[in-house]
Amino acid sequence: MKYLTDFQLLNDNQQGFRPSRSCVTQLLQLVHEWLQAMDKLGSVDAVFLDFAKALDKVSHAHVPYKLECYGIKDQILSWLRDFLTSRKQRVVIEGQASDWLSVTPEVPQGSKLGPLLFLVYINDLPYSVTYNSDLVADDAVLHCHIRNRLDCDLLQEDLSSTSEWSSRVLGLIKRTFGYSNKTGIKTAFKALVLSSRTLAQSGTLIW
Repeated sequence: MKYLTDFQLLNDNQQGFRPSRSCVTQLLQLVHEWLQAMDKLGSVDAVFLDFAKALDKVSHAHVPYKLECYGIKDQILSWLRDFLTSRKQRVVIEGQASDWLSVTPEVPQGSKLGPLLFLVYINDLPYSVTYNSDLVADDAVLHCHIRNRLDCDLLQEDLSSTSEWSSRVLGLIKRTFGYSNKTGIKTAFKALVLSSRTLAQSGTLIW
């Protein structure tokens, strides 16, 4: 974590699993930005996303590649690759143990390294969108100051980009979705559209 922090490699909009950051710091930042927009008599659209079982969809093959892109090489990279490779788990209850089961995609939960590797894995999500994206681990908020119809269209493009990113990085296959209700898509996670005029639940997709 010190290496990633000292060289400012983690996206600054990620508030999860980091020292002195939490969902509270994210909330304070969001409220500050939204109030600034409203002080200018503007409105804010925000879409709240929760990627289903994101920690269970981390590719063990891709994590070492991303670590290497951030300058982690040689023995440390080899050690981290070994940490993720050939993992097995079983359940033991009152001395009785189940068979060993191979663990393929997921970060090792309950470990100190697991959350850090997850942050590295999803670190490029904010770079795939045009407007603001704030994260607490795998919970994301896409939001923008709405001035005209173009801003609404660009927010829709950000949602589509997020959908493509999650398909590519988390392996989620899903239908196209939007934050307006015109397509009548069934709701699988909540997307709230906030503005000075309305607070409405918007249609999204089935994961």
